[in-house]
Amino acid sequence: MMEKFTNKYCGACPDASILIQNMVEEHPEVIWVAHHKPVTFTDNPLTNEQSIVLYNDLNLNGVPQGMVDRKLYGSNPSIVMSRSQWEQRVNTQLEEEPVFDISIEEVGYDPETRNLSFRVDVTALETPPEGPFRISAIMVEDSVWGQEQHSYFNDVPGHPLEGQGDIIWAYPHRNVARTIFDDPWGTADVIPDEPVVGQLYSKTYSYVVPEDFRARRLNIVASISQHHELAMDGQQTFNADRVYLREIGVAFTDVEESSIFDDMRLSPNPTADVLRLSFPVIPDYVRIMNAEGKQFLEQVPYEKDISIDVNMYNDGSYFLIVGLKGKNYGRQFIIAR
Repeated sequence: MMEKFTNKYCGACPDASILIQNMVEEHPEVIWVAHHKPVTFTDNPLTNEQSIVLYNDLNLNGVPQGMVDRKLYGSNPSIVMSRSQWEQRVNTQLEEEPVFDISIEEVGYDPETRNLSFRVDVTALETPPEGPFRISAIMVEDSVWGQEQHSYFNDVPGHPLEGQGDIIWAYPHRNVARTIFDDPWGTADVIPDEPVVGQLYSKTYSYVVPEDFRARRLNIVASISQHHELAMDGQQTFNADRVYLREIGVAFTDVEESSIFDDMRLSPNPTADVLRLSFPVIPDYVRIMNAEGKQFLEQVPYEKDISIDVNMYNDGSYFLIVGLKGKNYGRQFIIAR
């Protein structure tokens, strides 16, 4: 389980996400969760109250940093480490045999009430180290749009983020921790300090999904960890599981869940003179910005299908920003003649 501590104002953080994405592609069993750092000088809607507790308890300042199975390695004095250590730590943990089995069961979601329920089952496969133990359950939303991301890599030749701007306005924030159920460090008193090998221990959770969370993008991450209240270096995650709502037959009904971003159409791309747009619902506004964040146009559409004349713009890379109900969605397009 790879937990990244990040922030949309951190210029190094999108490169760290690429590093984790490469690890996940090589090892699909790696579970990635991103805790966004709270900031004092401006609002950060990507964070949550429980992740803020983790930041404070760990006394974190700079980002990106990360935890791999919340475990100490070698002479490292903290369970949190810099990105230069992540890959080695992940590879080390992949060689470990699990002490516990964990699974997420009986997932139910009502699209009308937005009520979500699920059960986490844990079984000790062998005698574990001394407890106490906690079950941690996290609601994660993947590819959260509408919040910009600062980047140090706009001018780095050959980098995947080259040319996307010092501020990337159309940026998918990956695997964002939206809430942690119960205590930020996990639910206590489910598993005894000396669990019986082979015995099943379970915890059921219920949650009303907020309107601004896109249920199609949600997944549940559950883990079983050793926990010590007064020692942040005494944590250790033994195993974790992940379930995507969209992969288990959950029904989604409302148009917001289908997402204006996923369903909007932009053509042709690249374009030379006219950009044609088609939306599932009429947005509040559309804007055109370049990679440096300079705004060239703002328009209020009155129908789902519109055309924008781009003859006056120079060739290059641009972003279409679409606003709906206080949120922004972005997509890149190219002007080439």
